[in-house]
Amino acid sequence: MKNKPLVSLLMITKNAEDFLFYALKSTYNFVDQIIIADDMSTDSTIDIIKSFPEKKITLIRENFNRDKQRQRNTCLALAKGIWCLVQDDDEVYASNQLEWLRKFIQSNDAVKYNEIFFKMLW
Repeated sequence: MKNKPLVSLLMITKNAEDFLFYALKSTYNFVDQIIIADDMSTDSTIDIIKSFPEKKITLIRENFNRDKQRQRNTCLALAKGIWCLVQDDDEVYASNQLEWLRKFIQSNDAVKYNEIFFKMLW
């Protein structure tokens, strides 16, 4: 039996070419699965997504009519991970935060929690 992925990344996007590469680069190696719901971007968003190895990315392109809740729920329905990391298309995480998080959720202490929040620095 194949092991269940530990972390699924959920991202919704539309025309995010300015920061998307950096956002995905900051989390790609940390997560086991990436699900991106794109609301029919007209810029280079799709090219940026396709520049990453496809093995862990599921891309849904659909006209969501700016319904972010439906976009997020679409991602959530496809998530296979024990944990979900919700990342905006313009958020970049520091690797030390993600290394700490991965170690923590693999520890026995993580079973006491059902969500973890990071303080974001702008």
